Amino acid sequence: MSSGGPIVGGERPKLRVFYDGGCGVCEACAGWALRRDTHRRLDFVGQLDGATIPPDRERAAFEALCETTVVAWERDSGRTYTRHRAVARVLDALPLGTLLSWPLKLPLIGALFGLAYDAFSPRRHRVSELLGMAVCTPPQRAAPTAGSERPPETAG
Repeated sequence: MSSGGPIVGGERPKLRVFYDGGCGVCEACAGWALRRDTHRRLDFVGQLDGATIPPDRERAAFEALCETTVVAWERDSGRTYTRHRAVARVLDALPLGTLLSWPLKLPLIGALFGLAYDAFSPRRHRVSELLGMAVCTPPQRAAPTAGSERPPETAG
């Protein structure tokens, strides 16, 4: 997946970033980025309840994806990024953030960052707890009861 299109006149795509709002480390990272987002290019969503998601995604599948990884959505282009690539897009949106994000985009080094992300992600609540940060119980998908199935949502 590419790292995005050309930047015209210093403008970068506005990103909506879906992350685990119940994870202390994730919350701290989102706060760090927001404090540095002087051009207001980032929009962080810690809970999906009612949030607008990419129109080409089925809601239940998107919610399941957001339970396991960070997702960055460029609303202008429609592109979505996950894992370390999403982190790189967040950094790109910050002033001078490209100086921090470029290693995440290199083929071999980026693959190593991807493996590190994959190792951290399922342990993020435990790491938050060990660091003394707030931790909510990881989200659990409730099993549907008989007759409670809803028709699939349609884009529109």
